[in-house]
Amino acid sequence: FHCVPTAHEIAILSGGMLNETQFRTLRLICDTLAPSLAVADDVNGFYWRAASDLDVPAQVQAVIEKFGEPALQRDLRWMLDLLESPLFNALFSSIHKAFSEMDLEERTRTLISWSESNLPSRRKAFQGLKRLALFFFYTMPDKTGRNPNWPVIGYEMPPRPKPVEK
Repeated sequence: FHCVPTAHEIAILSGGMLNETQFRTLRLICDTLAPSLAVADDVNGFYWRAASDLDVPAQVQAVIEKFGEPALQRDLRWMLDLLESPLFNALFSSIHKAFSEMDLEERTRTLISWSESNLPSRRKAFQGLKRLALFFFYTMPDKTGRNPNWPVIGYEMPPRPKPVEK
């Protein structure tokens, strides 16, 4: 139980673009692209940190909601709904489960099937979500103004410019 609503809870309460099931599926997509993995010698928790730990799904939703055309928003909702269809997944990725019932390996195989699909709309949807999710995972600053992944990838914030004296 928490008292402060998350960015997604605020979006739902304010009539956001995605319903709870769709947002859960988006979160799982983001966490499949940037999963939490148990790795020995995990520098700064890089492998342990999943996309949802950095609020990536809410950022992806917010950008598409704010800047996406209505058709793009509709297509995203359609994609997320399809991924929750065991029949659809069985036909296109040979896994007869809803995306939310799959383990990480099955979700990865399903997303690979989207990325390698003969249908341009499936490849485009995958590429768009992958690029947005990974962009936010590696660039989104936290409350301190830094992204916890920066030290691992060797990024250093440039020094702040000194104020100009008049």
